Amino acid sequence: MADTPNASGEPGELYLDAAATESVSPAVIEAMTPFLTEAYANPASVHQPGKTAARALDAARASFAAALGARPDDVIFTSGGTESDNLAIKGIAMARMRKLGLRPVCGFAEADGKQPANCRPRIIISAIEHPAVAQSAAWLHEWFGFEVVRIPVDAQAHLDLDALERELDGEASERTTMVSTMLANNEVGTVEPVEELVRIAHAHGVPIHVDAVQAAGQIPIRFRDWDVDALSVSGHKFGTP
Repeated sequence: MADTPNASGEPGELYLDAAATESVSPAVIEAMTPFLTEAYANPASVHQPGKTAARALDAARASFAAALGARPDDVIFTSGGTESDNLAIKGIAMARMRKLGLRPVCGFAEADGKQPANCRPRIIISAIEHPAVAQSAAWLHEWFGFEVVRIPVDAQAHLDLDALERELDGEASERTTMVSTMLANNEVGTVEPVEELVRIAHAHGVPIHVDAVQAAGQIPIRFRDWDVDALSVSGHKFGTP
């Protein structure tokens, strides 16, 4: 919640949608202003302004990693939560498809256009995923024939862990490229048991991506302790642009 000033600086409307997008913190604006007005060089450049920008970027990466319980080399900056989800899901799923020998064209030669069950790659998501995750899975289905498995939730939007176990048992686990699930639901606020989800996925040799966009800034994030394979957050949920 924020009291947004109008153009004259007087109190304006009361903003009640911070769960969707938070206002930018004044401290963040102050910290970023020099990089918008003076220290704006390309951090990949070899000249002094570029080196200054590179040092600032490295410092930001280290600070961000510490806040997430991660190491600096764990952090990849993107344009936001949607790109982060897309990059993690498509990247992991495609790499695993190749590693498991599940070729996307293996069944397209059949008359009905369907892949044989024993070579079709799978991705597991929950039934209540944000469109950034659900549409990434749909893209994998449309272009590469992935089977998209949706794990149901209970009345409080908690993931059915027994159903996840069943979907990872037996032959199906050998075709499952990854699991992707949210940490905190963006509509009702349910927090999923991430450590248990990781335990189940890893017990079957399957990597897991966690969409923590709604959770970051509200509950502690412990990337390394949780042992997740990939995790997405977005600054617009906790006071950055």
